[in-house]
Amino acid sequence: MSSFVDSAQKDAEIGPAGTAHDNIGNAKAEKTSNTKSSQDMDNIRKIGRLMERVELLEAENRALKKKNAEFEDKNRFLKRKNIEFEDKQAKMVKLLTDE
Repeated sequence: MSSFVDSAQKDAEIGPAGTAHDNIGNAKAEKTSNTKSSQDMDNIRKIGRLMERVELLEAENRALKKKNAEFEDKNRFLKRKNIEFEDKQAKMVKLLTDE
């Protein structure tokens, strides 16, 4: 308790003006924390927007991979058809040259 009494005596010696000055300092500190809290909230919002953007980009990437797989399937199909056509063409050339 003596520290409380000592603190009260110091405040009394400083006077109301000094105590008010200390309180202004506390208010500034609170404002700083509010500003920091505001910055934190802004950062949280930015992070949220970035996460949404990442999700959209990931969805777009999945769609492009799916489309790419479809093109690769079609490309393999066309290559098989081309090989079949070349085989038929080679047979026709052989038939025509054998006669």
